[in-house]
Amino acid sequence: MKDMSLYHRMQYESINTTFEACQRLAEKDKSILREMASQYMEFRTELQQFTDRYFSSYCKRICFDTKRSACCSYESIIVFFADEVINYLFGGEQNFPHILEKLRNIKPSDHCVYLGDSGCLWTVRPISCAMFFCDDAKKEIFGTFPEAELEWQDFIRREKLFTWPDQPVLFDILEEFFIKRGVNTPHMYCHRSPGLLKIKARSRQISYSSGS
Repeated sequence: MKDMSLYHRMQYESINTTFEACQRLAEKDKSILREMASQYMEFRTELQQFTDRYFSSYCKRICFDTKRSACCSYESIIVFFADEVINYLFGGEQNFPHILEKLRNIKPSDHCVYLGDSGCLWTVRPISCAMFFCDDAKKEIFGTFPEAELEWQDFIRREKLFTWPDQPVLFDILEEFFIKRGVNTPHMYCHRSPGLLKIKARSRQISYSSGS
């Protein structure tokens, strides 16, 4: 681990901490968290259906099969703490040891460490990945299927209902749930990112002004 870059060290520390914290949860707490995330998972199912319907074939042919994988470029992935928890709760528990092993054995590469021979190693991909399509892909797909662009704009709007902390949102709530249990990781951006903290503070000011 001494040869890890700062980026990969943060990835390893956060994912390892999340994995251990989730393993310690009682089954009742896991059920509570799955229920909290149920609407988000409905959103993710719809997003994946949209991706499969319009983008998957194009992206596989242009990027994955050619090893270009511009959207899975090395050291570019943004992972939220909530991404890790949701991946664990919804089928990714068995993948965590494999992901950690990959991070422990980092080798120079031109693609994301989480990209395996058959695609992404995550069961529920980080939201930043699921919501990313390159400009070339969007130009091709939206030019062929104009209705897809309207759907896409709605997905952008809906994503913020879970991730953008200008109101109580799932990603912030999940961080708070674990912080109260003594968990702290580099990927708790809703409580660490200066930009997101400003958004939260501004929303509280607006709420206070509106109520006074």
